[in-house]
Amino acid sequence: MQVRYPKLTIALIVFLVCALPSVVVGFDGLSRPYDAIPDQDLLWLSEALRLARGVAPSYADHPGAFWSIIFRINLKLLKVLLPSVSLIDSRESLTLVGAHLLVLVARIQNTLIASVVGPLVFLVTKQLQFRTPVAFFAAIAVAWSSGTLVSVSKVRHEVVSLVFILLSLAVFSDLIRRKKSQRYLPNSLIWIIPLSLFFAAI
Repeated sequence: MQVRYPKLTIALIVFLVCALPSVVVGFDGLSRPYDAIPDQDLLWLSEALRLARGVAPSYADHPGAFWSIIFRINLKLLKVLLPSVSLIDSRESLTLVGAHLLVLVARIQNTLIASVVGPLVFLVTKQLQFRTPVAFFAAIAVAWSSGTLVSVSKVRHEVVSLVFILLSLAVFSDLIRRKKSQRYLPNSLIWIIPLSLFFAAI
């Protein structure tokens, strides 16, 4: 007798199995000092300050100015949530505490972003009508790969681009499936959603 599991149970299992390695690696790397090794943390900090002063970002990478804007938003939120903490000094430069908090928050956000890569691979694979075991192992292969896990604790654009691409594929696949099954909404503007997601990834 074949046991059938509810879709919600399968989705929960996939999410936990695929998200767990990214969460473990990401939170293990939170204690790494922001200036311990050469990476882009200092770059995002400087870009956040540029935006705070009303100056356009100076660094163009895929997908666009994602992390520059996120760091700027984080700076604003930290000012509101932690009014007693000195984030910027009198010279309009970040304090050591401010730099540490901004990088810490961004690493948590990057961990959460990386943790959805595996579940998105599962979703896209299922929408392409692969069997559940094939979709499950494809998701695990990506979620547990060294490429994904290395990108978790380092705030980069690559994993963000991957998430945008997977989202665009998921939406495209769903719209095509709805059109074939006569459940497609006859509004051409709806295609702007996957197209926007795709161009946000490049």
